[in-house]
Amino acid sequence: MRVNSILRLSKEIKKRKERERELEEKTQLLAELNKKLEKVNKKLKVLASKDELTGFANRRLLNQTLKREWKRARRKAASLALIMIDLDYFKEYNDNYGHQAGDKCLQKIAKKFEEFVLRPADLVARYGGEEFVVLLPETGLSGAIKVAERIRTGVESLKLPHQDSQVSDYVTISAGVAIAKPESNNGLEQLIKVADEALYLAKKEGRNQVKAECELIRGVSR
Repeated sequence: MRVNSILRLSKEIKKRKERERELEEKTQLLAELNKKLEKVNKKLKVLASKDELTGFANRRLLNQTLKREWKRARRKAASLALIMIDLDYFKEYNDNYGHQAGDKCLQKIAKKFEEFVLRPADLVARYGGEEFVVLLPETGLSGAIKVAERIRTGVESLKLPHQDSQVSDYVTISAGVAIAKPESNNGLEQLIKVADEALYLAKKEGRNQVKAECELIRGVSR
């Protein structure tokens, strides 16, 4: 009887060890799957915030960053610069060269943007179609104008042929610059509006140029 009891106990111990080993293997497998899922979710999050064609931030990420940087600028009593950029006569470019060529043109221009927007806090976003926005935290008016002008001359230096442009034989851009020094939570929409107005003025006065709104936006109604 005693021998049988010992054998049964031995079998039970063996089964328990097997169950524990199986549980440990399943736990390890679950941990590995969770790590893989976390990586996939991170990639999806990045993809959801990027413009597929240029790799720049999309409107969603731009809006999130604008709100965050506006609040940060207010806390630090710092300035916040915004550059609105539009490719000159780009509809005519697409009509003449085709949309595939237009996409390639945007990609080449995007690479040129990267040469002039270097600080980690700076953000370049595709605003829509052939429009881009450059966000420059803690940057004054003269600094923002210099960045905008470097981008303008950089794009022009690519010498991408554009026979239907009315301003150049090559693809060019127009840019509008606005500066804010936030003093309240309001004024972000005004910053975008004023930069857009400066861009409109650059286009109205001949394109392939940079215009700046010199009035400082302080986050209060005008």
